[in-house]
Amino acid sequence: MRPDTENLIRFYESPEGMLARRLILRAVRRLWPEIADGSLVGFGHTAPWLPALGRDLREVLSLAPWPVERGSATVFCAVVDADALPLASGSVSRVFAAHLLEHVGDVSAVLAEVWRVLEDGGEMVCVVSARGGVWSRREESPFGSGAPFSRRQLGALLRARGLVPVAAEGALFAAPGGWRRFSAVAAERFGRRWFPRRAGVHVVLARKEAPGAEVVEVRRSLSLVPRSPLLPAPN
Repeated sequence: MRPDTENLIRFYESPEGMLARRLILRAVRRLWPEIADGSLVGFGHTAPWLPALGRDLREVLSLAPWPVERGSATVFCAVVDADALPLASGSVSRVFAAHLLEHVGDVSAVLAEVWRVLEDGGEMVCVVSARGGVWSRREESPFGSGAPFSRRQLGALLRARGLVPVAAEGALFAAPGGWRRFSAVAAERFGRRWFPRRAGVHVVLARKEAPGAEVVEVRRSLSLVPRSPLLPAPN
């Protein structure tokens, strides 16, 4: 089931959403402290984070199985088949995925495509709704639709497609609704230290290290999404 893209956009433009994306960005940067070279592909609804992550890169591309993104003159944006990406095998250094795996019909096929397009040693960071986390149980939450994952379940799916998990973080420990910056940040620090299993989202770094799905070149036409300014990069 595809996400409600209008709700996603509205949420990340709200005060609570802007704080949520900052907290998720901090978790991502703990896994990717610096991204100074290579290429970066955003896969799914990644507009809240892609400008910040790709700020110092010359090759940044945004892809989604549905029209969700807000493109710009610096970030090319396209609608694609999730299990047939129009990219050459081994052509991508990093893939950042968010609001994706919870909503696709065949997670294994999507991960096989990520493995195919990554270069040897290339990395993927995925942000997924955490099974058991309070965010996945609230319908009004941006992570309340689709199928959430446990960290163990996600790790098994990644390994099955040759993407070896090497590090993981959690984010969004405070329940959604009525956030205040100080309390949310305090809950993040407390939760990461004492209750890591209570995270609202899992942020997992995996590396292409093992043979995965059969490598098949796929060439498909791109359906372009109208370009408009990306959301401002989180601080």
